[in-house]
Amino acid sequence: MNGKESNLRLLVLAGRGFMRGYAGTHYLLNSLHQRGVRLDVIVWDAPTNRHLYANLPYPVQVHTPGRLPGLGRKVNEGLRHWADPRLWAYLPRYQQSDAVLVCEGEFSATVMLGRKLFPRKPLFHFCQELDTSSGHYYWKSYRAFTQLADGFLDVEPHRAVIRTKMLRAPKPYWILPNTLPLADVNTVDDPRLLADFLAHQLGRPLVISAGSVNDSDKPFGRLLEIIARAQRALVFVGIFSNVDARELTAMRKAASVRLAHVPHLLLGPQPRAAVIACLAQADVGLIDYAYAVCPTENQRYCAPTKFFEYMGKGLALVTSNNPSLRDIIEKEQIGFCAADDEVGTFAGALDSALVDTDELVRMKARARQAFVSQYCYDQLCKPVIGDFLQKMVDSVGAGSSNSRLKGSRNE
Repeated sequence: MNGKESNLRLLVLAGRGFMRGYAGTHYLLNSLHQRGVRLDVIVWDAPTNRHLYANLPYPVQVHTPGRLPGLGRKVNEGLRHWADPRLWAYLPRYQQSDAVLVCEGEFSATVMLGRKLFPRKPLFHFCQELDTSSGHYYWKSYRAFTQLADGFLDVEPHRAVIRTKMLRAPKPYWILPNTLPLADVNTVDDPRLLADFLAHQLGRPLVISAGSVNDSDKPFGRLLEIIARAQRALVFVGIFSNVDARELTAMRKAASVRLAHVPHLLLGPQPRAAVIACLAQADVGLIDYAYAVCPTENQRYCAPTKFFEYMGKGLALVTSNNPSLRDIIEKEQIGFCAADDEVGTFAGALDSALVDTDELVRMKARARQAFVSQYCYDQLCKPVIGDFLQKMVDSVGAGSSNSRLKGSRNE
């Protein structure tokens, strides 16, 4: 099938991660749009973030759930998932689409009612998290979508294996890792974000951690302790996307005590393009998703975009003990993984990356080369998207005898 001629009408129900936490959703929709898919996107987000979607080449409606003051969390959860009349109002758009792609668990009413009313409408689930046990309504809906769907996409191969074992019947699935296109990393390196800091660091290797922190799965205190226990000379930069000014002040105060012997710089949220542009100034990228801190399969088989950003900008990787990361790091010889979840073991892995300057240079070069040749979005995901699009077109053709989609078996 020529993707540019698909002319598929696809309703997309996406969460706030569409343009922020999960850039993979953005890349997927861009690729589908470039192949001729007519996208109708509803994104669950705050009104203050409308500007994020204003310049996209396809229409995006921002859905902001209401909240009734004085009611508990559980009541409001039920209200915003089922009693919001706007969710019901999206059903005509569900009916008018050729297929539906749901990315988040917030659209329970729209998806489940739409599936019941229009059972022959192909439904696909883009699974960006893995939760197998929580009784929270969001996760129950999330798992239900996967059971209802005609196929699903996942962001990590181990997660896909776990999820397929949970299914009542086999169904097609595709893996779209949270990587990024070459164009997004082939930007001009821009050291301005770190220039003043680096001017005084006497050539020590720069270790960086960029992303969210202070969540239950990524505590800042643990990251601080890892850096503090490293024996090799280094400088450290943290760029944290999810902290406010008050939190950042407290974090800087803690770092001034625990990292008194380590030159360091802590920054709050920065434009993603600026962060990527400054990464080439670093030598080692850190990723810590210790299972002992948050004992879930979602944590064990983590799938961070930052991993591929580090690779794309030619950084060596030092990470916690996650099979999802170890598979690539050890295969490509681009860094070290901690042998267990102890802070001291992670610090030892960091020392191993820094002990041999020449080998560090080689690891950085291998990381960049592996990204370009195997792990960028262009190489890893675009072929998968072509297969996924073909399946959607075939499903639409099988579900409607009146289907006249270009590229379908009916034409």
